[in-house]
Amino acid sequence: MTVETIERRLDNVLDAMEAAYGHLSDVASLDRSSGTFTIGSPGVPATDLADLVKAITGGNGAIPHWVPNGLHLDELIVARLGDGFGVAGRLIAYGQFQVIDGLEIDSAQIDIEYRDGQFFANIAGAALLNDIDMKLDVALELPSETFMIKLKSDGDQPVDKATGHPHDIGIFERLGLPNTGSGPPKLRDLLISGSIPFATYRALVEVDDLVHVPGFEVGRVRALVELGANPTAEVEAIAAITLGDTRIELDLTGGVSRAGWTLEAEAWIDGAPTLGDLINTLITAHSTSAPDIPDEIGGLALQQLGVAIDTEAGTQHFGCLLRWGNEGTTLHVSIDHSSGPLTAAAELRVGDLNFEIAFASSASGSTLVGTYRAAAGSSVSLADILRAFGPPIPGADSLSFDVHAAVIAFAPDTSGEARQLVTADIGLGVDLAALHGVPLVGDLLPSDASIRLILQPIMSTAWSKSQLQGVRTLAPRDMHLPELLTAGPHLSAKLTADGKIIGNIVQLDASADDGAKQADSSTPSASISAQVVAGTTSTPSPTASDFAWHELGRSFGPIHLDRVGLLWQHDNENELAVAIDGRLAVGGLTVALDGLAVHYGIDDHHVNVGLTGLGLDMKEGPIEIGGAFLNRDGDFLGKVLIKTEDFTLSALGAFSMMRGQPSMFIYGILDMPLGGPAFFYVEGLAAGFGYNRSFHPPTVAGIRNFPLVVDAIGGNKVSDPTAQLERLHEFVAPCLGDYFLAAGVKFTSFKLLDSFALLVVRFGNDPEIDVIGTSTYQTPPGNLGGVPAIAHVELNLLARFPLSGEHLIVEARLTNKSYVYASACHISGGFAFASWFSGKHAGDFVLTVGGYHPRFHPEIHKPHYPSAPRLELRYQITDDIYIKGSGYFALTPSVFMAGATVEAVADIGSVHATFRMSIDMLLGWEPYHYEADLSLYIAAKWKSFHTHATAKLAIRGPDFAGHAEVDWAIFSFDVDFGKRHPSGPLPISWDRFNEAFLPEPVDGSSVRCASGLIKTIEIEISEEHDAGTASNHRPATERWIVNAKDLVLTTSSPVPALSGGLPSTPAPTGRPAVGVGIGVAPMDASVSSCTHSITVLRDGINADIDFIATERVGQFPGALWDRSMERGMHDNMISAIAGYSIVPAVSPVTGSKMVMHRNQIEYTPHTAYRVENEPEQLFRDDAQDVIVTPALSTILIDLGFTSADVEVRVDFSDHYPIDGVTIVKEVV
Repeated sequence: MTVETIERRLDNVLDAMEAAYGHLSDVASLDRSSGTFTIGSPGVPATDLADLVKAITGGNGAIPHWVPNGLHLDELIVARLGDGFGVAGRLIAYGQFQVIDGLEIDSAQIDIEYRDGQFFANIAGAALLNDIDMKLDVALELPSETFMIKLKSDGDQPVDKATGHPHDIGIFERLGLPNTGSGPPKLRDLLISGSIPFATYRALVEVDDLVHVPGFEVGRVRALVELGANPTAEVEAIAAITLGDTRIELDLTGGVSRAGWTLEAEAWIDGAPTLGDLINTLITAHSTSAPDIPDEIGGLALQQLGVAIDTEAGTQHFGCLLRWGNEGTTLHVSIDHSSGPLTAAAELRVGDLNFEIAFASSASGSTLVGTYRAAAGSSVSLADILRAFGPPIPGADSLSFDVHAAVIAFAPDTSGEARQLVTADIGLGVDLAALHGVPLVGDLLPSDASIRLILQPIMSTAWSKSQLQGVRTLAPRDMHLPELLTAGPHLSAKLTADGKIIGNIVQLDASADDGAKQADSSTPSASISAQVVAGTTSTPSPTASDFAWHELGRSFGPIHLDRVGLLWQHDNENELAVAIDGRLAVGGLTVALDGLAVHYGIDDHHVNVGLTGLGLDMKEGPIEIGGAFLNRDGDFLGKVLIKTEDFTLSALGAFSMMRGQPSMFIYGILDMPLGGPAFFYVEGLAAGFGYNRSFHPPTVAGIRNFPLVVDAIGGNKVSDPTAQLERLHEFVAPCLGDYFLAAGVKFTSFKLLDSFALLVVRFGNDPEIDVIGTSTYQTPPGNLGGVPAIAHVELNLLARFPLSGEHLIVEARLTNKSYVYASACHISGGFAFASWFSGKHAGDFVLTVGGYHPRFHPEIHKPHYPSAPRLELRYQITDDIYIKGSGYFALTPSVFMAGATVEAVADIGSVHATFRMSIDMLLGWEPYHYEADLSLYIAAKWKSFHTHATAKLAIRGPDFAGHAEVDWAIFSFDVDFGKRHPSGPLPISWDRFNEAFLPEPVDGSSVRCASGLIKTIEIEISEEHDAGTASNHRPATERWIVNAKDLVLTTSSPVPALSGGLPSTPAPTGRPAVGVGIGVAPMDASVSSCTHSITVLRDGINADIDFIATERVGQFPGALWDRSMERGMHDNMISAIAGYSIVPAVSPVTGSKMVMHRNQIEYTPHTAYRVENEPEQLFRDDAQDVIVTPALSTILIDLGFTSADVEVRVDFSDHYPIDGVTIVKEVV
C-alpha cells in the first residue's frame, strides 16, 4: 500500500468520523507524516468502536464480549503498521462493572489494542470484594481473562468505628484462615490471582497475630490458600520457644483444619538444653504436671527437637532425640499434651533396632525398661545389643543368639553406677508335636500335643528382688524374669501347655552367690541353680547332674512330665541343651522317655533332637511287661520281659529308619521247660530275625557276653544293662539289604551238661551260616546242694560258613571259669578247624588244638588261619606248690605239629625248687621229614646253696641226626649224633605223588554246567553215539538239556596250569602273570609247562570254533605245588589256572516262527466229538489215552526225552520253553 493510499484512507476515516461525530473535528488531529491521528475526549462510544476500527483497518472489528456497556473511547491512536493500520485506545468506565461473582471493578481504565485482527486489553482499577471493605488494586488481562488483586499501599485500611478493628479481618474467614490469635490480626500483605475461564483462584497472605500456641512465640504467618469449595492452605510461620536459658527458633510449616492450625517443625539444637528444660517450659505454658520420667533421663541433653501442633484439637507433641551411651545408640522421647497432664513415651534405637521404653518409679529410684520386637523374617544378635549399652556385662560375648524380641532394663544404683539387664526371646523352643519324627516316640505322641519349652537367655548385673519388681511390672508378660539375679549369664525357660505357662526354670551361672541361689520353690517361677558347664576342646558329654532341673509332675492327657532340665555350655561349644524326663500312657502301657534332649548350636544354629532311651511298664492282672530301649545313633535297642503265672518270655529288639526304610531286629526267648529225652532235654527256645540288619557274630572268646546268648542261658548277670544294649548295636547294626534268621535251643544232657546252640542264617550282602553255642559241664551237678564240684567246664563254639562256599571255620574255646578237681585248678585252651574251598586260599585247611609250633607264627605265615590258645592246666595246689601243664597239636596240608610243657614250682620255707620239661615236634610228609626239640630244666635252692641243670635235645631226619646239650652248675658238654650233615627230605616220585595227593582221575578234569541247565537225563550211549570219547562204552551216563542262551560250562583241575583253553580262543593279554614258579614241591621239581587243554566235539567233529573259553585263576597250596621242597616248607599259596569257563561264541538269536498245527502236538481222544456237559471223569479217562503223532515223537527224541518223561498237554510249549524255537498254537 502506497503512501498516497494510506493518506486517502485516513482522509476517508476522518470524513466518516466527521459525518458521524461532528464534534470530533475539534479534538481529532492527524499527523500525515506518520499516518497517525488521535481522538480526544469525550471520544467515541464503545458501541461504535467496531465500526470505527473496521473503517480504519478494514478488518472485522467485532466488539469483545467483555467490553462493558457505557464505556467511551477516551483516546484513539491509529498507527500505520507496515501496509496496514493498528488501533490503540483507552476506555474510561464512569462507574462500576462486575468481572465475576463477588468481584467488581470501580473507576476502571481499560487500555485496548487491536492488532492482527484481535483485540487485547489491560484493565486497572479499584477492586470491590463482597462484604469486604478494603483498599485493593486489581489488574485484569484480556483475552486470557486472568487477574491479580493486591493490597493498596497508599495508606491504612479503613477501621470499624464500633470495634476499632480494621475491616480487613473478614478476609481471613473469606479465605478459610481461622483466627486463633489472642488479639486482632494485622494483615501485612495480600495477593489474589486467578483465571476466570478455569475458575482457579489463589491467595497469598502475610499476617501477624493470627496464630497463638501456648509456650511458643509465633510471629508472622504466611499462607498460600487455594480458594474454592474446600479451601486448602499451605502455611509457614516463624516461632520461638525458650528452653531454660536457650531460645530456639523454629520454622513451622503445615496447614489449616476447620477451626485451627496444624503446624510442625524440626530443629537440631546447639547448646545445652535438656529434656527437663522442655518439660518445665510446657508445665508453665499449660499449667499442668510433669510426666513420669527418671531424673537421669530428664537430665540428658537434647540433640534434636521435633514439634507437632494441632490448635483445633488443642494438642502438642514433642519428639526429642537425646544423647545416650555409645555412638550409634540414641534415646527418642516423645512428650504429649492434650487436656490433662503431660505424658511421655520413649524409644531406644540401637543401630537399626527400636526399643519401646517405659518408665517406673519406686522407693529405690526410677527404672527404664525397653522392649524390642523384630520385624517378620529378621533377627539380631543379642551380643550386638549388649555391646551397644555402655559398660560391658561379664560373659556377654557368649550370647550370640538370634533375637526375635528383647527387653532391656536400667536403674541407678546407690554407688552411682547403673544396673543393667538384658533378656531376649531367641525363638528357640521344644515343641513336643515336632518330635513326631523321632522313631518310636513320635508314634506314641498324640497328634494334637501342644507342649512347648521356650528358652530365654538373661544377661545382667546384680538385681535384688525389690529392684526386679519394677522391671517385671513394665516388661511384657511373655518375658519371664526370676525373683532375683546375680551378675553374669543366665538361662530361663517357660514350659507351656496349650499356650498357658505351667512352669519356669532359671539356670544361674556358677559365679552366683549363695543369696542369689535361694529360690521360692512354692511358686511355679522358682529359680533352680545349677553350674553352667564351660565347654572345652575335649568337653565330655553332659550328665544329668550338669542340668538345672525343674520338677513338674504334671500330666496333660497321655503325657506326664516328671522334670525339665537346662544346660548352657556357653564357652567353646556355645550350645544349649534341654532335657525332658517324662512318660506317655497308652492304654495300660507306660512309656518312659529317658534323656529326651534337644541340642541347639547358637553359632551355627544346628538343632539335634536326641533320646537316650525308652522304658516300658505294664501290669494287667497276671501279665507283667517291663522293658527298656537304648538309643544308639538313632537305633533303638532294648529288652522286653513278659511274665505270666506259667512262663516268662524275654525278647531283645531294635528299630530305626534308614533312608525312609525300616530296619528292625526281634529276638525272643521262651524260658520254659519243654521236655525231651534225658540226653537232650529242652529247657527253652529262642528265635529271631533281622530286617535291613547286618549280623556280626562274636568272637569265640566273647560268646558268653554275646547279648543273644546271655539272655538265653540266663547264667551271666549283666552288671551294666546299658553297656549290654550298646554291644547289641555292634552285633546287629542297621544295614540296608541285609537280612538274617536265628533259631536257638537251650537243653541239658543228664543234668550234667547245660548247652545252648544258636543257628543264624544271613542273607543279603554277605550271606553266611553261623552256629554259635556254649556248653557247661559240671559234676556233680549244682543242684546237689553243698556238694562241691570236682569239675566245671565251659566251652564256647563258633562255626562260620559263607553261602558262597569259600570256607568253613569252626572254633571252640574254654572259658576262664573252667576248672577240674578244684576251683584252683584252672583249665583253658582252644580248638580250631578251617578249610578253604574257593578264593585265593582254596585247598588250604588247618586243624589245631591248643595252637601251633613255637616257630610257626600264623599272623605272619598264615594270617587267615584262626588262632587257638594253648591247652593249659594251672593248679595252685597250696600257697607253696604250683603246677602248670600245656599242650597243642596242629595239622596243615604240609605239616603236623605237636608239643607239650610241664612245669612245677615249690616254695617251702627256705627251699625253692623248679622243674620244667617241654617237647615240640614237627612232622612233614611227601617228602617225609621230622623235627623234635626236647628240653629239661631243674633248679633248687636252699638258703645260700643253689644249683640247676639244663638238658636240651634236638632231632632231625631223615637222615636221622641230633644234637644234645647238658649244662650243670659244675660242668656242661654238647653231643652230636647221626649224620653230621643230613640231606633233608628226599624227593618222591610222580607216581607216589599222584597216589598220595591227587584224586582218582576222571579224564584229568571235571566239567559241569554252571548255568543254562534245563534237565539232566540218563541214557545209554553206544560206541556209535560216543565216537571220539575217552571210553568206548559207558553203561550209563548223563545227557544235558540246556538253554543255549544262558549256557556256561566250567572245567576244573586239581593240578595248577600255566596255559590252556581252546585253540580258537586267543590267550588273554594285560593280566598279571599266573602260575609263575609252580612245580611239585614233594618231588623238588619245577614245572616250565603245564597245559589245561579243552576239546569240544560235535558228533565226533571238532567244534572248538563255536565256543570261547575264559580262564579261571585259583589258589593252590605251595606245600604241594611250589617249585622246591625248601619253598614248600613256607606253607604259602600259589596262583595258577584252575580251570576255564566256556560259553557259545555267538549268542543264539531267536529264529523265525514256525507254524505248527495244533493237532500235531496235542492228544487226540477216541471220541472226537463230545458234548461239553460230559461228566468230568470221562474227560480224565480220555486224557490218559494219548496218541502221539510222528512229528511229536521226533521232537522228543531229538531233545533227549521219551514219552515216559513228558506228559503231553495242550499247554506243552508253556511248560517247556526252548530259546531259538517258538511253538505257535494256531487254532484252525
